[in-house]
Amino acid sequence: MRTHLQIIADAGGYRALADKLGETPNRVRFWVRRESIPHNKWKAVADAGVATLDELATAAAMDAREDRAA
Repeated sequence: MRTHLQIIADAGGYRALADKLGETPNRVRFWVRRESIPHNKWKAVADAGVATLDELATAAAMDAREDRAA
């Protein structure tokens, strides 16, 4: 299972993902710093073929579990 950071990296990095989504590189770089792709961008990420909605949700759930465990 990939994390949101791994999904961004596998897309070619934040600049490549920004290009695929029509976002600014600075906005996607902020996602990297937060280690999370915002929920309202998941459909665009899935439509770009970067990750499935299920994969994005699983990654978010993994992050939430880690936050609670810390």
